[in-house]
Amino acid sequence: MDWHWYRQNEKNEAVLLRVFGTCPEVFLPERIGGMPVTELSRYCFSEKESYTGEEKFLLIAKGDAPAEQEEKALFYELLWKGEICALAGDFITSVFFPGKLKKIGDLAFYQCHHLESIFLGSGEILPGSDAFMNCLKLKKFFLYTSPGRPTGLRQILAQRSMETEVYFLSEKEMVTAAVLFPEYSERYDLIGPAHIFELNIEGEGFRARQCFENGVFLFSFYDRIFPQACDTEEEITLCKMAMLRLRYPFLLTAKAEEDYRSYLFSHLDCLFQEMIRERDLELLRFFEEQEAVDEKQFERCLETAVEAQWIEGVRLLLSWKEEWRKEKKEDFYEFEEFS
Repeated sequence: MDWHWYRQNEKNEAVLLRVFGTCPEVFLPERIGGMPVTELSRYCFSEKESYTGEEKFLLIAKGDAPAEQEEKALFYELLWKGEICALAGDFITSVFFPGKLKKIGDLAFYQCHHLESIFLGSGEILPGSDAFMNCLKLKKFFLYTSPGRPTGLRQILAQRSMETEVYFLSEKEMVTAAVLFPEYSERYDLIGPAHIFELNIEGEGFRARQCFENGVFLFSFYDRIFPQACDTEEEITLCKMAMLRLRYPFLLTAKAEEDYRSYLFSHLDCLFQEMIRERDLELLRFFEEQEAVDEKQFERCLETAVEAQWIEGVRLLLSWKEEWRKEKKEDFYEFEEFS
């Protein structure tokens, strides 16, 4: 169970200052000191600290309960011995937010170089300035909410020009929708001798981040940018965009499905390489269900999996190969033994 430094705001809500424990996967409690956790303070998960001495020594909680004097002494003893540490900076890999969190403080995750994923509750969240600065591995956000409800996702993505995957999760933690937001870049170009600068934005990632209305993500608007993205984005980026929409087809129209399938199944070799690099068995099963892989593509995928020493993937591919041989139907390919 983690320890927390916190303070009480004017609304009798808890503002989290710091978390201490032993696990790089951080689960924040819904309540601390009997109060709902609604805010992360400035630099909360950064290596840099930002709090007062009074807050540091008086407001300590173990789990969600305020610490008694003996527990406070135990906390500092554990910290001094190195048996617990600040869950911050390079130590953390993922953070699970409480459902009532409303605000993320400025630079809250500054320089968290190993942070890979964040799990958000169903409410709207307002991120502070540069909340995720230099979180270079942070590529995935998971939202426990319906894809048709307003969230703080647009404000979060406004701070993330890097490629980012977003997954909408049900209460049973099943993925109901998923979207890839491509990377984009901004630069200011000097125009003429008058020293006037023009902002140039490159990449469809910026346009994808504008597909919101009243805080709700518009899947139909997102799907419309894909044909144009095919002229500017890299092959692997387009494959990921298409794969996620086909794999979790929330509000996917027949026209958009056709566009995605047409691109994806004509660039399977690229996606196979990414799938094998990520060791993604679920994605491999998705392609088997599509029944859209021809003999040459299957053999190339199998060869690549063998070369990458992906044992689980090779085993699954070989089991499918054996099943196809037993079918003896004209709709299935006959393959030679793999050597």
